[in-house]
Amino acid sequence: MDGLNDATFVGLPADELLRFCQDTATKDPRSLMKLVVAHPNVFLTETFNLAELDAQHQVREQPVGDTPRTTPLINLAIEEETASIEVVRQFLNATAGASSEAINGIYPGLRAVEPPMHTAVRLGRVDVLTELLSMPNINPWVKYTAETHPSTSPKYCVHGGLSHPPPCTPNEHSTACQNVFEYAAEQFSEVSNSQRRNSLLRNIDTCATLLFDRGLFTDPFSTATNNDYNLIFMAIRAGMDQSVSHALNAALSLEPGDVQRQRIVNGMPQLLRIAAAEGPDHNEVVRHILSLRDIVGITALPEHPVLLPENPCAAALVNGKIQTAINILKHLATITSEDEAAAWVAMTLDSATEESLTDQPGFHRYCTEQWQIVRTLLGKLGEHDRINLEDAWMRYVRRVFQKYQESSQNTTYLIQNGNDSGVCMQAAIQYRNDVAVSEILKMWRAKGIDINQAKVPMLGKQVLPLEYAIWDLAFHAIIMLLNEGADENLVTKEAWRIMTLVQPDFLPKCFPDGFPMGDGAMEEFRLVQEICQRHPL
Repeated sequence: MDGLNDATFVGLPADELLRFCQDTATKDPRSLMKLVVAHPNVFLTETFNLAELDAQHQVREQPVGDTPRTTPLINLAIEEETASIEVVRQFLNATAGASSEAINGIYPGLRAVEPPMHTAVRLGRVDVLTELLSMPNINPWVKYTAETHPSTSPKYCVHGGLSHPPPCTPNEHSTACQNVFEYAAEQFSEVSNSQRRNSLLRNIDTCATLLFDRGLFTDPFSTATNNDYNLIFMAIRAGMDQSVSHALNAALSLEPGDVQRQRIVNGMPQLLRIAAAEGPDHNEVVRHILSLRDIVGITALPEHPVLLPENPCAAALVNGKIQTAINILKHLATITSEDEAAAWVAMTLDSATEESLTDQPGFHRYCTEQWQIVRTLLGKLGEHDRINLEDAWMRYVRRVFQKYQESSQNTTYLIQNGNDSGVCMQAAIQYRNDVAVSEILKMWRAKGIDINQAKVPMLGKQVLPLEYAIWDLAFHAIIMLLNEGADENLVTKEAWRIMTLVQPDFLPKCFPDGFPMGDGAMEEFRLVQEICQRHPL
């Protein structure tokens, strides 16, 4: 249709122009819409208004047999990138004038037509959505999905694939039918996952903001558990930072006694948990929720330090949101009082997931950030709180050491940054963590610590590292300590007794997985055997 201009249609009788439009709408409706946008002086006039003619036709249309229905031009007008809001407005007004329900995509008999509001949010048409929200008969709860399902299945709505008024039939939360906000969240997620234009993401998020401005926090027809704020939860999960922050600000700006505001305030810990666990990593919503304490005096943290699932930092770790966990941990370290901060950090240490103790991507960074926070707090606390935090930290270190090869990077970092005490050596020996034993010995050597004077805890008393290793049958640790210069003559005969080779179960205890041959292991074993022989009972 290139080369057509206004002159092409000048003098053309209205009935011929209508036949041209009808024929083109059937064969190539998008090309027709481009013509309309390019020539509004021809197609949108007082004497010939295609917007009004099509709107009336769509409301009246009853298909015969397999005759396909034409796509309503209102949808094509919204989808046409070159269509100005003035042109789209004519189609909106014409559709609203033809039927109070057609503006919501609902036609007689129900049709597989995307509602105009859904089209607008899918394309990020903020201008079109603004117009629609100002129209008197608009219904944001209209349901739609492009998916069709067998109507005999109780799980799916019988109107699946059709625009229809709420609620679904049956009204099940699992139905694929979506209101406009649910549709916006899904479209945002799909665009985000496909890494398409950032401008489209921003525009869809802005559309959601407009919906929140209308007070659309809760779908009145939803049967979902925790129906309150289900739309905010959905936006958080999709990563719609702008609209969620806007919704929270809008709700909190209400009068203190307002019921909606109070429900938001009471639900803030749950919102934070959802944002930490299910939102994108390093999302702005978590930062915004945490900042409310300083802005309006509202804290999203539970009243007392808690373990999972309520602990938001741990919830982030469980779901692999490393930067989110770091951000929350830093906030926990700066809350009102240092003793409260220490209690929260200690509880978070105890909530650390097994996976977060390892060297897997991201978790080592969390480990380093965590130690910096703990070390800073330890220097500020009174004795009671310091002891409690030290105990929690040591529990964490022991768990890291217990991971052995899975956490060698974390182990090395922790020891090189101050975690090289006798208690740490005892844990390294106990968990057979040769990396930890080796690193602690390096640190002791650098600090001039005499291995024959250093002590580790054992059953309420302090003993030499070598003696503890012997009592614990930690064969590799014994060799490493001897090679470092540990004096076997300082070890008590009682300790050597357990190493006496006359015990038939010595080898099974030392090597539960079989004796390690090669790499000098046999020579090392003979060394211990020789030492044992020098210390008879």
